[in-house]
Amino acid sequence: MFQLGKKSNAVLLLLACGFSLGLMADQTNIRASAKDYHTSPRSMRGTWYNYHSDMGYTKIKLTAHTMNYRNNSAEYHAHEYIPKSKFVATLDNKKTHLWVFHNKDISAAFSTYRYGKMKINGKYHPILVEDGFYVFTHFKTKHQYKVPKHLRSIQSGR
Repeated sequence: MFQLGKKSNAVLLLLACGFSLGLMADQTNIRASAKDYHTSPRSMRGTWYNYHSDMGYTKIKLTAHTMNYRNNSAEYHAHEYIPKSKFVATLDNKKTHLWVFHNKDISAAFSTYRYGKMKINGKYHPILVEDGFYVFTHFKTKHQYKVPKHLRSIQSGR
């Protein structure tokens, strides 16, 4: 094994520091593309319903400053409430209008939502698509709708 001089050790240390700073800067750029808001988009507000044959009904109530997510089926029980004081709406991808609604105190993975329109029984209705897989409508129905191609899952910038 060979011995490195003091100058060589200093150069290696600077290279290692520079490399790690570059990695941290890259992570910052990824997050910089997202923008946080304190209100949800008006088009997405209201009560939304989704029916799944295995899980029953899921209900999302989205107001300007709160989100209430609830599913009370026997096998799958979920309830999440984000109060006004903790609500953050993040526009994760500006080109595709991919939104994330989350509690500002919790840093965890959350579902993504997109708003769109879909033809149901000959008329266009507003829909909310969760994670590119689940279609929510403003009315209850015992039908699982297929997500339109233009609203299917698109990877977020995270």
